[in-house]
Amino acid sequence: MSTVPSSTEGSAPDALPGRRRAGLRTTLVALLVVTVAVVCLALGLLTHASLSNQLDAELDAQLQRAADRAVGREQLQDAGPTEAPDPHGPPSGEGPDSGEFELTARGERGGGSGGTLDSAVWRDQDGEVRELPAADLRELEGVMAEAERAGAAPVSLSLGTYRVVVRPVDQGAVVVTGLPTDSLRSTLLRLDLTLLAAGAVALAVTGIGGSLIIRRTLRPLEGVADLASDVARTPLGSGTVSIDGRVPVEHSTPGTEVGTSAGL
Repeated sequence: MSTVPSSTEGSAPDALPGRRRAGLRTTLVALLVVTVAVVCLALGLLTHASLSNQLDAELDAQLQRAADRAVGREQLQDAGPTEAPDPHGPPSGEGPDSGEFELTARGERGGGSGGTLDSAVWRDQDGEVRELPAADLRELEGVMAEAERAGAAPVSLSLGTYRVVVRPVDQGAVVVTGLPTDSLRSTLLRLDLTLLAAGAVALAVTGIGGSLIIRRTLRPLEGVADLASDVARTPLGSGTVSIDGRVPVEHSTPGTEVGTSAGL
């Protein structure tokens, strides 16, 4: 009686050398985290842009009201000393834009060069009127032409960053009015830090929660994969082979991917 030599054609091939590929679970978790990160980034950029536009519009509205008050004071001053209020006195009106840190400068239009300023004052948080340093006065003169052309212009002063407008009064005289923008930028910075922290928490929750959910979801498929590996390691060419492994019944639900694989 002749014997049939064992064949290795049906055995599983050895793993090819090279870089190991990430498993399905790792790939799905990574894709989930990347998707959430992209969504958080898009929402953060949209929120930042929306709030920035709203704050800029509110600052411009406050700046226009401050400029109207400054022009009104100048016109009353020109009308006569008995009717004119103190130009450096408290501005009229109530509310958050009623003068705190408000800057007012007076001078003359100088054609293409913007103009020259004679004096400038600003009001601190205690309501005290203070003279603006000469260096800041020169900075204001440097942006007058841009402010007239664009309607408003930013300028960096020793007090901080301001947004200024130039309004004509009469006979070539102009009034420069400005409001600080540092508080606006601080608000946007706090928003960005809050969104960054919220995004980090969302990514952490997504990574941990997604990993647990995906692990539980893929558990039946991992059982099928383990059974397939056992079958692949069985020497199918050595004769009659008995395979006792079966996919658990609870994982063999008809109509599902695992159930279909188990029925093959």
